[in-house]
Amino acid sequence: MTLMTVKDQTTQSWLESNLLPVVGTTGAYWLGVFSDNKTSDIYDVKTEPFSWTNWDIGSLPPENTGLNGTFLFNSSVCVKGDLSEVFKWKLANCDEKLPYICQTFVNDSVNIVDVGDHSHIKCPKLLKYKSSMITRVGNILQNGLAYAGTQGLFKREDKITEMMSQLEAHFVTHYHDCIILCMNHAQCSEVILVSNQLCMLYQSS
Repeated sequence: MTLMTVKDQTTQSWLESNLLPVVGTTGAYWLGVFSDNKTSDIYDVKTEPFSWTNWDIGSLPPENTGLNGTFLFNSSVCVKGDLSEVFKWKLANCDEKLPYICQTFVNDSVNIVDVGDHSHIKCPKLLKYKSSMITRVGNILQNGLAYAGTQGLFKREDKITEMMSQLEAHFVTHYHDCIILCMNHAQCSEVILVSNQLCMLYQSS
């Protein structure tokens, strides 16, 4: 895993539709955007340059703006996404303490750039549970007792390999609560639990 990158308008639009409703519109998150004193370009953790950017141009110093809408950097930089401005990019002090979102790569083997010792930072634990069999019915009366009629079987998946349609998100205290929320939602069939606290409900594509 590494810091999230936003390298095209498609990803940006997805974040606007799916992330901002969950995390809100105040504060900022770290982005996987870097530069150094060896190049004037910016690159991601795989040292691949960005062909698409989303800078808040008004926040950049004059020395970082070139001709015809280009951007120049001659030193190490760190970049954050500003939630109050729909995830516009802004330069940030690399020692600033900000929340972050991790992403995984499709290929397991990736050459990444050394951006210093970040061993003190750990990506949040993600758990995914998926059910292909949920029966949603009303309460069942039997021998004078009421039993909940909704039932299902959820299987834990170790890898998150596809994007689903997000329904809603809740803070929970136990993963059981997350699964119950899904079973009580008419469209939910998958959940992702972040750090055993944030429960995100999804509908399988």
